[in-house]
Amino acid sequence: MNPVRAVAFSPKSKILAAAGDSKVIVLYDTSSGEQIANLSGHSAWILSLSWSDTGEYLLSRSVNILCIDMNCKLTFPSSFDGKVKVWSMETKACVATHSETDKAVWNAKWLPKVGKTEGFATAGANRSIAFYREATG
Repeated sequence: MNPVRAVAFSPKSKILAAAGDSKVIVLYDTSSGEQIANLSGHSAWILSLSWSDTGEYLLSRSVNILCIDMNCKLTFPSSFDGKVKVWSMETKACVATHSETDKAVWNAKWLPKVGKTEGFATAGANRSIAFYREATG
């Protein structure tokens, strides 16, 4: 994975998620350093990762980048699809893709868990904040 643009430790620090230009999230066991899974499904660079409070889910956000030079050292966002993916750690699969806008989603973070609900919020270039009450719904 080269370069890495986002890393996040699970709530109990047992798993490290890393992602970047490869468009794949790689999960590592922090005690052994071993790679334990690859999560594929993004079509663009992954720029942020966020774990739910329980560690059951992982959020990822990506953006399409246009390289200006041959080595991709000069870049700028070429398009934003406004999508955030939710990954289940039980199945190691994407369980939801949320898309409220055709503009950039700048950030996505989990809300503190209340009862059985694991919700999250997104903020984007459409000048709004969206709240999702369920990880998969």
